[in-house]
Amino acid sequence: MFVQELLPHVDSTYRTRAKREFRGLSGLSMGGYGSLMPAMRHLDLFAAVAALSSGVLTDDEVKGMEDDGWARTFSTPFGRDRSGHVTLRDRQIPHEFRVRDGGHSWSYWRTGIRDALRFIGESFHR
Repeated sequence: MFVQELLPHVDSTYRTRAKREFRGLSGLSMGGYGSLMPAMRHLDLFAAVAALSSGVLTDDEVKGMEDDGWARTFSTPFGRDRSGHVTLRDRQIPHEFRVRDGGHSWSYWRTGIRDALRFIGESFHR
C-alpha cells in the first residue's frame, strides 16, 4: 500500500522530486520497522532510511524463518542464501548503527530524531 498507493498519491499531490536520490524514510518503534521494510524491498526508491528503536530479528529468528517468509521480506536486500548471514558492510552499503542510553519512549526519540532527519537530509546532497 505504501509504495503502490501512498507514494504515487504524494507525488501527484505535492511538488516532490520523485527520484530515489530525493526520498527518505524514518519511523519510531513499529514505524521504524515499517520504514526499514519498504526501504529494503525497494532499493530503487529510497536514498536513506532512519529507523529509531525499530523491531529487528535475532539470528535465531532469521535462521528459523520459513523460506517463503525470507524470500518475501529479505531476499531483495540480502539475497536468497541466508547461510552466509550477509551484512550491510559485506555488501558495501553505507550505513550507521547507533546505540544510545535510554528507553522505548518519546523522550528518547525526541533526542535522536534531529540526527536521524539530518542523516536523511544529507543523503539528498550531491
